[in-house]
Amino acid sequence: MNLNEDKGYMKIVELEQIYNFVVHFLFKHIFRPKTLK
Repeated sequence: MNLNEDKGYMKIVELEQIYNFVVHFLFKHIFRPKTLK
């Protein structure tokens, strides 16, 4: 078992989760004003 590979994989998963959260957050704030008008 390579612990370094496991840690690297976990970091990639965390980055993907953060990226998805930021993208959804930005899309909500970008498109919400347009839908409210």
